[in-house]
Amino acid sequence: DYKNKKIVFSTIKSALKDFKNFKKKEGENLLLDINTIIKKNNNIFDKIKKISNSDTKKELKKYKKKIKNYMPNLSKLDDDRLYQEIAIILEKKDINEELVRLNSHFKLFSLFLKSKSNEGKKKNFLLQEMIREINTIGSKSDNVKIRHLVVDMKDNLEKIREQVQNIL
Repeated sequence: DYKNKKIVFSTIKSALKDFKNFKKKEGENLLLDINTIIKKNNNIFDKIKKISNSDTKKELKKYKKKIKNYMPNLSKLDDDRLYQEIAIILEKKDINEELVRLNSHFKLFSLFLKSKSNEGKKKNFLLQEMIREINTIGSKSDNVKIRHLVVDMKDNLEKIREQVQNIL
């Protein structure tokens, strides 16, 4: 009877060790996958930022042209007032603040990934914040390229979110 107990405990111990090794390997693979997706999002982020920076000048020209088309008697308008109105429109469409926050979230998320402690809930919350920022970027931007990139980034964030849900 003692011999059977020893065999059972030895088998359980071996199974637990194998299970622990499997979970560790699975975690390493998840981390690799998440880091790959983060790199993709960083590239998308850089593209959005680049497009956004060049867009402001194009938007200003576009609005000036539209105003001239809609209001041929432009000379009656005060130039200062005109530029004020255009500035208000451009400010509403400006995504720089969201880009800064999103970048900050990316950095914090990377720190969470490097941390040894299991911070699944924090990661999940941060992912929600990232998705919120990227949604705002998509809704503020009139640029089709940016909107397409936003969809790609959201898709990537959802993939990470699914992986993080496994950690919770």
